[in-house]
Amino acid sequence: MSGTRKRRGTTLVELSLVIAILAMIALPFAAFVSQNLKNTMLASTQLKEQMVLEQVMQDMEKHLRSAISMNGTTPCPITFPTGGISFTSRDPQPDAASLTVIATHDYTYVLAGGLLTKTVGTNSGTFPDGLEPNMITSLTFPTGTGQQHLVAAMPPCYLTVRIEAYNAALQTTTALQKTIYLRNYTLIVDIAKILGVTAPVAGATPVTTATTAAEYTAGVTWLPVHATFAPGTPYTATITLTPTAGYTLTGVAANLFTVAGATTVRNDASSGVVTAVFPATAAAVIDIAAILGVTPPVKGATPVSTITQTAQYTGTVTWIGQMAGGKFKTKTVYTAIITITPEPGYTLTGVAANFFTVAGATTVTNAADTGVVEAEFPKT
Repeated sequence: MSGTRKRRGTTLVELSLVIAILAMIALPFAAFVSQNLKNTMLASTQLKEQMVLEQVMQDMEKHLRSAISMNGTTPCPITFPTGGISFTSRDPQPDAASLTVIATHDYTYVLAGGLLTKTVGTNSGTFPDGLEPNMITSLTFPTGTGQQHLVAAMPPCYLTVRIEAYNAALQTTTALQKTIYLRNYTLIVDIAKILGVTAPVAGATPVTTATTAAEYTAGVTWLPVHATFAPGTPYTATITLTPTAGYTLTGVAANLFTVAGATTVRNDASSGVVTAVFPATAAAVIDIAAILGVTPPVKGATPVSTITQTAQYTGTVTWIGQMAGGKFKTKTVYTAIITITPEPGYTLTGVAANFFTVAGATTVTNAADTGVVEAEFPKT
């Protein structure tokens, strides 16, 4: 009886230890899962907040440029119109609350006195999604290295705008800063990578335009001129860049531009004429199987020494068998050894064994990847 009680007591102690160990493992794991969920929610929320700020910044930039009249004689700094600048922005990802407040998801803001305030809808002091904004603005000239990249008789005014939006629930701040230019100016083209022009591939049609960039459009011409790229041929593309409005090629560095797959890419300074030299396209495997110009020997005929030339290969012929005065004899078996030489752009690598044919021959053989062909003919 006492032994039974002792075993039960031992079992209870062991069970308690197991429960304690499981608790020690479960609590940190639960905390880990909880923290990861919080981090995921935080990242998702901040991404949405960033989208909101980018949309507001984009809309504000449009309205600033239209509301503040700048010309070549207006000095910086400038002053905002009385009462500030009012503009409308749209929430890029409206939540359920904003859908019930403003059906169009549009919000009106006023930029005045260094502050950006929301004036339409509930919670007029906040951005969409409960963000509380603070606006910091400054007006200045570009100077030093900043001015070297600008071409204008008079430095352009620009407004540096930083929006800081605070999320009270998460106690996090999302910020976005941008420079908004307020006077017409010209920027030097600086997108170096030219897209849409790639290494030629045999059989492909040459492109005539490059991918349009924000700073330029581009036309493309090729040398040599072919309707489709030929095999085993090097090509040179001449790419002519045309700046879009607000950009210039004056000041572009020599050899600034790059083209994928080109061995060399060159442009003169302050020029948008770009020369891109590409390696030869891959050679094509010979695929004309019928060898012409070699026919069954005829008594008294003179043996041919070459085959009929094709666009893919030329060839010489050596005859094995007795001749009479350099001519075919009667009742004689002859074998023609035909040696094929690929034309530029073609290769024998990849040619199948016993690929070629010769009219009138009893057997025609060739090893793989070779142009040595043996054609045996019946007796004359």
